[in-house]
Amino acid sequence: MQPKIKKHLVNYQRNTYTKCNALQLEEDKRYLDCALGNNPYGCSPMLFEHSPAWDINTLADYPQTSKHFIREIIRYWEKTVRLQEVNIRLEAGAFGVIERLNKLFVDEKSVTLGYCPQFSDYMQDVLACGGTFQYISLQAEHNYKFNARDLISALTPAYNLVYLDNPNNPTGQTIPLPEIEMVVQEAQKLDIAVLIDEAYGDFIPQENSAVALVKKYGNLFVARSFTKGFGLAGLRVGYAVMSEPLAKLFAKVAHPFPVNALGQLYAESALQDSIFLTACQEKIRSSKSNIISACSKLGVLETHPTTPIMTLVHPNPAINLFEEFLKRRVLVTSGEHFVGLGKNSVRLRIPNEQDQLIIKTIQDIEEAVISR
Repeated sequence: MQPKIKKHLVNYQRNTYTKCNALQLEEDKRYLDCALGNNPYGCSPMLFEHSPAWDINTLADYPQTSKHFIREIIRYWEKTVRLQEVNIRLEAGAFGVIERLNKLFVDEKSVTLGYCPQFSDYMQDVLACGGTFQYISLQAEHNYKFNARDLISALTPAYNLVYLDNPNNPTGQTIPLPEIEMVVQEAQKLDIAVLIDEAYGDFIPQENSAVALVKKYGNLFVARSFTKGFGLAGLRVGYAVMSEPLAKLFAKVAHPFPVNALGQLYAESALQDSIFLTACQEKIRSSKSNIISACSKLGVLETHPTTPIMTLVHPNPAINLFEEFLKRRVLVTSGEHFVGLGKNSVRLRIPNEQDQLIIKTIQDIEEAVISR
């Protein structure tokens, strides 16, 4: 039997870096996991100390969006922007927002514009929807720092959607809010929607978030997640922030039951602990600074001091840097999974208070490999 799937999917193979490490591990060895981009410090201890009340009988019911949870999200943003309930739509993580918006904007005739390297699974989802993804390349001579004018110069009415992740995955750099606004303004003139993926947004100050712009522009969607900063990756809770007119469009493709009841309950509790996020940022700042200082020969691409990910580059393009870390029992993500990078680069997530082990690994790689 040959099921009649969509023609563009017949030869399509989804490639995701989130599954790339499992087959390469030796079962009898322990590894330091610096691969996936979750919070190295887990979630707020408040969730263990004051576990929210939970009636197991509610598992028999379909989950409803908790108005109390939405109000807590609004309160979380009140120092930056005054949101209303209509501006917020829950989804299954930031990727749930991505899938819904691609369902709204992407088909076999559509073209999306982004920049690279950035979150490669977004590009994969565009292709799975039958669309085309085009991009501007970040330049090595500028250490891969984003430049809004380069992207704006590529904008034409042919695009349906612009996608930017901020902070960037894999480099951990941030795009200043004025540059984000420049892109949104120019895209609006051409009736192009803009999606800012802020999955890592809770690691940087709120004032740099595009959420501050959603009531000002009618073409802007912002994806947020409880996966990264709040450390709730296992619950798959996220939300989209947008203007009221865009919320009516989003409703056309919204999932009827986007987030389970337990996820909403724990995410709401996580919002109560503002001290946890600040503490994580400061720990990351310290660890990241130490690790960067240890890189005398490996290059470090443009990055922000409090995002938990960074990209390291070996000066020899023939070296497989992922394998060099793996030999030393450290899991990282190969740069081969990101357009614009190669096997001589890796994405490293800051470990949980194990700076010295990473520093020793980097020094060992530099001495053993770069000195060849």
